[in-house]
Amino acid sequence: MRHGEKLGIALVLVAGCARTQARPPATGAQGGAPPVSTAGETLTPETEVVQVAAPDSEFEALLSEHAVGADHVPRVLYTWTNRTQTRAIEADKRFITKTARDDGRRALFEQVLDARTKDPVAQLLKRRELSARRFTWPHAFGTILGLGDERYGDRLMRVRLKPDSIIGYMPQEAGAEWVFRDMQGNERETATVLRHPERLAAVMHLWPGHARNQQGTHEPFREFVLVNESQVEKLEMGTPEVAEEIARMAKFAGALRRAVKNGLLDGPVSTDLVELWTSRSSGDESMRDRYFRGLAFGSSGYRPSTELVDLLDRAIRELPKQEKFELVPRVKFAEQVPEPPPPRKTVPRKCWGTFC
Repeated sequence: MRHGEKLGIALVLVAGCARTQARPPATGAQGGAPPVSTAGETLTPETEVVQVAAPDSEFEALLSEHAVGADHVPRVLYTWTNRTQTRAIEADKRFITKTARDDGRRALFEQVLDARTKDPVAQLLKRRELSARRFTWPHAFGTILGLGDERYGDRLMRVRLKPDSIIGYMPQEAGAEWVFRDMQGNERETATVLRHPERLAAVMHLWPGHARNQQGTHEPFREFVLVNESQVEKLEMGTPEVAEEIARMAKFAGALRRAVKNGLLDGPVSTDLVELWTSRSSGDESMRDRYFRGLAFGSSGYRPSTELVDLLDRAIRELPKQEKFELVPRVKFAEQVPEPPPPRKTVPRKCWGTFC
């Protein structure tokens, strides 16, 4: 065989291998069963090969880290604030002090408590010692963009609870049983919490949405409401741990951009976010549902899209330098909220003529 013939045969063999990789092989001459795809489709030489985006292992790992179930027990929580508030915290050495919004409106959490007049736990949370609030979430991404047009601030605070803390899970229906869990995930009896409220650190509140209230209507959202500063082990800003959380948020934004570009989050919106948030995760969940499991807000602004990633990138880039500050709260449970000053005594005025 001449050299030119060998080269020609080699080229034909190479071309044949390339065709085999591009398309499934035809049925063999021995009459065996035709090959079948993983979807059960019979493959022929004319079957087109469809390139499917490979799973993003980094994104899947981040989704698992960000997942928040109905029974999630976080030891570490994050909350955004602004420079004015951080200065007040540094000066007062207190950070759970507000019992109402700055604009005077009642938060939805407070409205739910007000409506449950026969709920002993709701009434407990209205006691002076547990009346101050701070709204938090287990990761920074979930609240960096705020809710609607309202942003919470550009300073990130990391809150670590004491190891003996208890978290309460508010039931959706009035009259239903509350659930309480310690930091190991063990359930605690309601009667025990009512007798020892000093260990209650936070409450998981889920607003189902689609209901009217004094602020109009709201889409579903979730929050961990800190109610007891005496159960906070440490508050920190600008530390390596906070920088690590911001870096993880930036990594999540990059992975989210790849997922959106590759269509990994395409598909129908979950029929009911509240049902998803309150159900146990199944092994065959779509990546889109796994993404929604990590959200605090069900608003359209958090739907996976290029616009969302652009907003997230911009918010992270515009974060100022996080000033370092650490606080180990020394407040005692009975001193959570100072006693209101006694009413001022008025002395009856004497009257002289027209100047009374």
